[in-house]
Amino acid sequence: MSETEVRFGSLKADLEELEQLLGIAKQKRIIILLKAEKAVVEKQLQQLNKAASPRNVVPTVTITSYAWDQSEKFVKIYLSNLGGIQNIDPTNVTLNTKEQPNTVNVKNLKGKNYVFQIPKLAHAVEEPTIKIKTDMILIMLKKQELRKWDVLTDKERIKKEENTVPLSKQNEDADPSQSIMHMMKKMYDDGDDEMKRTIAKAWTQSREKNEPML
Repeated sequence: MSETEVRFGSLKADLEELEQLLGIAKQKRIIILLKAEKAVVEKQLQQLNKAASPRNVVPTVTITSYAWDQSEKFVKIYLSNLGGIQNIDPTNVTLNTKEQPNTVNVKNLKGKNYVFQIPKLAHAVEEPTIKIKTDMILIMLKKQELRKWDVLTDKERIKKEENTVPLSKQNEDADPSQSIMHMMKKMYDDGDDEMKRTIAKAWTQSREKNEPML
């Protein structure tokens, strides 16, 4: 049992006893004293109840939608739909770069907290900075390498690479003989004299028979 609960039980017992005494008291002066003490105990009980009541919990909203664009040197992420954010205390908007992923936190914006996790990006950047705009937050990320980004996140980059078939592979799929010819040429270029003589002989015999060496 907590200290608060013990205190609450003690005050309740005091109040019950005071009520019993008031029921049997006859002297006016005693009644006045008992009523005064009862008022003190009741006030203490009210204060304990107030302290024990759960405080209003501010809901936290995780921001999952955003927009982005880029310039030659910077990638920019826009967190919109934050109505009135330019009017709150600037200290309520913070950027945490000490832990991964970096997070943007907004406290008590119209009764809500907001958090945004900067995703793992497709390419390397410097430490981010934030700017508060009208109804939005702008996250600035300086590129370490001056190049145009096709996608923002590392997840998108990997997915794009997985879905991209190299042109050489496409050609091989379209014409299997090209794949074999490429392999034979590589074996000839990389092979020793004996390997080269063997491949040359097979090639000559194939041409004499007018048959493709497949």
